[in-house]
Amino acid sequence: MNGNELGAVVVGVADTPAAGAALARGVREARQRHAGLRLVRVWREVDLLFSMTRAEVARLASSEQANKLLLERAAWQARSQAPDLRVAADLLPGDLFETLAGVSKDAQLLVIGSDTPDSDSEIATWLRQHALCPVLVVEEASASTPAP
Repeated sequence: MNGNELGAVVVGVADTPAAGAALARGVREARQRHAGLRLVRVWREVDLLFSMTRAEVARLASSEQANKLLLERAAWQARSQAPDLRVAADLLPGDLFETLAGVSKDAQLLVIGSDTPDSDSEIATWLRQHALCPVLVVEEASASTPAP
């Protein structure tokens, strides 16, 4: 599977308990739908690279490495939960909202975590209005709740 497989379940990867719950739910959704799983970590786009100091460039490189490790850990977790599942992992530069909406065009489902108890975070609300596929917002407490 390549990262752009039509009909994959896409999960937004973050370093929060709710994102961990979203990953678990995304794995279950992909298995139930007989679809691939695409993990996406959005990393800030760098427009000012040429005007950055050496220290800022070093911090940027360190940040990129940390984001790659987070994405690799999420892919490992997904493969551990479902060894038969096709998993792709992409570190994409850009704006969080626009990038997730962009990857939704090829997805069956977009799954994100929400740290707000009512699943009404700014990004969840925005994605529900702009994503080109259904959006499932998962709260931390729902990690053990079976998928409907």
